[in-house]
Amino acid sequence: MDKSTARPDRALVVVLCIIAALVVVALVVVFSRSAPKPLDPGTPESVVQRYSAAVIDGDEPAAAKYLTQAARHNCETFEAPVTDGIRVTLVGATERTDSADVKVSITISSNDGPFGVSESEFADVFDLVKQGGDWLIDSAPSILTVCTNSGKTP
Repeated sequence: MDKSTARPDRALVVVLCIIAALVVVALVVVFSRSAPKPLDPGTPESVVQRYSAAVIDGDEPAAAKYLTQAARHNCETFEAPVTDGIRVTLVGATERTDSADVKVSITISSNDGPFGVSESEFADVFDLVKQGGDWLIDSAPSILTVCTNSGKTP
């Protein structure tokens, strides 16, 4: 029998099956990733998480519900924040009786670079105050600022 017409080597078939299984597992992991787990309600971190998610989703009315009256109206009027490719990660929080600081890491990804995907990362802080038993954001990082000020005096 001619060796060129012989059956494929069993080791090669096993290696190809293992590679195929790894690819399937990787695809399942990538496509089954869900949204981040919501943090415990009533904490400053949870308020920042929900606010950031609303801003990134473009839902400014929902985001504004997490702001103090002063933060909503005593600010410079900005265009809607550009939130494509933004990821916000909790770094830590300092909670006091009536105020809190929530430190975050903000990563901005862009596919527009000359060498492909580019990312920049920086740290920033949300300042929160407790009003009526609820935590509200008094100031947010500028890239995530929602300003409902219409420019008119109430």
